[in-house]
Amino acid sequence: MADSYRKEKLYDLGRRAIGKLAKREIPGYVCPICLRVFECLDELTEEHVPPASVGGKVLCLTCRECNCGAGHSVDAQVHREKLSRCFLGADGGTKSLS
Repeated sequence: MADSYRKEKLYDLGRRAIGKLAKREIPGYVCPICLRVFECLDELTEEHVPPASVGGKVLCLTCRECNCGAGHSVDAQVHREKLSRCFLGADGGTKSLS
């Protein structure tokens, strides 16, 4: 699916979903992290859930600020969690990270 088409679809789905939740029409897309309303699609970026570094898929849009700031700290935490689980292994033992 082309990036612009996917962004437009996510924008519309998100706008309609928050409108249902708020029980009124919202004039744009609400960033799920900072809750600001964005009317311009250019101000939004695709958000991978979980992070792309651990195989995540694009599920929603976030504003550029949140994707670069908050998103990075969340991505780092998820990556550390993945490394910890790999190190401990499924049975609680230790495994090599390489």
